[in-house]
Amino acid sequence: MSFKFCIAVLSILLSITTATAASVPHTVEEVRHIKSLLQKMIDVNLRYKEKFHDIISHSTLEQQTPHATIVMCSDSRIDMDILTDTPAGEMFVIRNIGNQLSTASGSVEYGVDHLKTQLLLVVGHSGCGAVKAAMQDYSSESEHLKAELNTLNINPKDSLNQNLVRNVNNQVSDAAKKFQEKMASGKVLIMGMIYDMHNDFGFGNGQLILVNINTLTDPKALRASEYTKGLKHLKIYGNRN
Repeated sequence: MSFKFCIAVLSILLSITTATAASVPHTVEEVRHIKSLLQKMIDVNLRYKEKFHDIISHSTLEQQTPHATIVMCSDSRIDMDILTDTPAGEMFVIRNIGNQLSTASGSVEYGVDHLKTQLLLVVGHSGCGAVKAAMQDYSSESEHLKAELNTLNINPKDSLNQNLVRNVNNQVSDAAKKFQEKMASGKVLIMGMIYDMHNDFGFGNGQLILVNINTLTDPKALRASEYTKGLKHLKIYGNRN
């Protein structure tokens, strides 16, 4: 066996070892943790698969006909159970940081224009990290992240709660401009709400709070709206009843 051949074999083995190491850039503990997460997902999916036909109707499989298009934050603490107890088919959900329309415009259009949902709902939430970030200097963030935070248009001098409501109102205003004709003709109703995980607004943990209907924000007007009149347990921003 020649010296050159030995060197070539060693080079190949070294490249294989290096490639293998590079493909697993985690410690043993990190790999174990990732595998446990994957196993949990697989197990949950298996249980879901076993009851799939009890949950999803044949008509839902064939065609989606959701009642609402929902724009909400990507925050992992927000559970869809805050809005629906129907597993699938009821809501067309778009999630991103700061529950914004600008970077999800096409998805929102699909829900309103193609799926023809009668309700477009923007849901902000207490303690939103995106709104917090937009209230500070975020110039060192990546260009993509800055582009999304730039759409929030908040006021750093105001409180976090004020900016959470302002952001929802801004998104509703953007949606109203985008779907002006549909809104004016009653083909779509645009609403804004806050999901209060932390009880920062004083109505209790987990409460949904109405802040806007078709750009209308006055609490008394919201309470008197034909869309809210007679609704039980409704909480409205700025109205303590």
